[in-house]
Amino acid sequence: IVLAQGNSTTFQIPDKLRNHQFGITAPQLSGDSRFVIFNKSYEQNKDTLVVVDTKDRKGSILQFPNSHSARFTKSGHLFFCSSTNASLMKVPSKKSLQWKDVTSAHYFGKFNQVIIARNDSLVINDEHGKVIRGIPDVISSSLRDGEFFYISKDKEQYRLWSLEKNGSLLLHSS
Repeated sequence: IVLAQGNSTTFQIPDKLRNHQFGITAPQLSGDSRFVIFNKSYEQNKDTLVVVDTKDRKGSILQFPNSHSARFTKSGHLFFCSSTNASLMKVPSKKSLQWKDVTSAHYFGKFNQVIIARNDSLVINDEHGKVIRGIPDVISSSLRDGEFFYISKDKEQYRLWSLEKNGSLLLHSS
């Protein structure tokens, strides 16, 4: 049974996952081809994130129920969300940084940043979780087509911004 193929590398589903009834959605391969992640898809949901270490002969597997938005960062860390939390896990050490009670969280691949929305503000972090800067007075945010947008409000002024590497670009004001 083949899980993923790419660049002449083929991975087998570990024995621990065989003979179970579920589909596989959103498979991804880490940059070094060591780890495979996917969502187990059942008839009623698709929310269990599975992480497989392809170098471990025993088929080392981590499973995170109620998880979504999983992505590998450029350095191979695993970013994912679960319930109202966001996590950044170093693999294979499994050491992780967790943000609790977030409104939303995104891995912004264009600039290799983790964006955390909480308490009407955004916190922009590097791919290791170190805070780069904060943005106050944010009423909504969205990652679309590889670009990150947010709306801020001060007094009676609404502003639409695009997140840039070292700042933000004002797109519209009303």
